[in-house]
Amino acid sequence: MPDDFGYVSLDTSEDPPEVSGIEPQRDALGAMAVDALNSLLHRNFTGFNNISVGTQVDGVWKDGKTLPSRI
Repeated sequence: MPDDFGYVSLDTSEDPPEVSGIEPQRDALGAMAVDALNSLLHRNFTGFNNISVGTQVDGVWKDGKTLPSRI
């Protein structure tokens, strides 16, 4: 690697430092989870929710050594 093929990790948090890929923003993700839970508690929500609701926290690209160089 990277001469014969490239490697990209979708979660570089547990990969060696030289791996190229997406670095998750775990602090922001944790803050969003606490905010969502707080919102449910303020609305006195209990029980199972039949409607799926999601939140997205984008990761940040991390350059590494596992991809061929750009021309």
